Amino acid sequence: MLSVKWTKHAMQEKSTILRYWIKRNGSSVFSKKIEKESRNAIKRVSQHALLGKEVEDFENVRQLTVLSDYSIFYTVAENKIIVLSFWDNRRDPKDRKFESTID
Repeated sequence: MLSVKWTKHAMQEKSTILRYWIKRNGSSVFSKKIEKESRNAIKRVSQHALLGKEVEDFENVRQLTVLSDYSIFYTVAENKIIVLSFWDNRRDPKDRKFESTID
């Protein structure tokens, strides 16, 4: 099993999404579901690093879909998984950015 590190950028994206749903729904139920499913996805990736599909135009970046509306973009480096982005799939892919800096 590989260790998993989140970039600051990916953590901010996920936090923004979770806060949006809490505010929109007036409840944390859906945000908790997103969090649970993303944890499960990351656990699977840590056990099977090549599980996600390769992302065109980005070398060594893979994508794993969570609850159909979200994707976790990650890379494998130095025996660890680095989460680059937690993406809302309804957004324009042209706006997608990957940051590899880990805090």
